Amino acid sequence: MAVISFCFDTYSLSVYYIVISVFFWRMIMTTYVCNVEGLEFEVEATSQKDWNQRMHSYLIRGIRIEAGMSRNEFCEWLGIPYRTLQEWELGDRIMPEYVLNLIAYKVAMEKKAGKI
Repeated sequence: MAVISFCFDTYSLSVYYIVISVFFWRMIMTTYVCNVEGLEFEVEATSQKDWNQRMHSYLIRGIRIEAGMSRNEFCEWLGIPYRTLQEWELGDRIMPEYVLNLIAYKVAMEKKAGKI
């Protein structure tokens, strides 16, 4: 339960508003655990549409971080344009599911072999 105390300080009111907004935002967020080729990631979302965008952008970023590479290194390693990866990670474009699985598989196999 959120309690709001009224005061005349504008800064205090905005801080209370932010705290209450974050409180209610966290109530409607749902956390999902995704497993892609043995790599596990947590994704938070509010709706199915939000879930699709967030899932793909979080997963590709998580896979890249799991590989221990920067965006530039990851793009060169996979042979994909930098802008494409950037748009996938920012959620501006949704990557095809099979591409996500192939990239995750490659990272998992390369890690298993000790190459990355």
